[in-house]
Amino acid sequence: MVFGKLGKKIGEAAQNIGEKSHDFVATQKLQHEIHEAEEEIQQRILAIGKRYLEETGRTARVADSQKEDCERIVALEKAIAVLKTRILFERDLVICTGCGEEVSTTLKFCGKCGTAVVLPVFEDAPPAGEKPPAPPAG
Repeated sequence: MVFGKLGKKIGEAAQNIGEKSHDFVATQKLQHEIHEAEEEIQQRILAIGKRYLEETGRTARVADSQKEDCERIVALEKAIAVLKTRILFERDLVICTGCGEEVSTTLKFCGKCGTAVVLPVFEDAPPAGEKPPAPPAG
């Protein structure tokens, strides 16, 4: 009799665990679907914002409530462009202003289109011929 009750309790517990794990898996699937839908919403919001910026010319025709954010985006885009130019320049390369190809800084003209190579001037760079200051010791 004791073993019968024990077997029944074990069977009920196993069934309960099975139901709970099924419920857990079902909940996880639903939460995953929610997460995917929320991610898609965020991607679509970003796409709308990007199209809005492109259609309004970045800052030319934006509402006053968006002007500060748009101006910040433009400033960040310019900073990114400068950083990308610096990365190329560190590798002794520049982008040709005529065709967009990477060109060695040792050349006078682009080998693809013949445009004169223009070396970038960075605002914090030392004057031509001077070495940059040594980093602080420490």
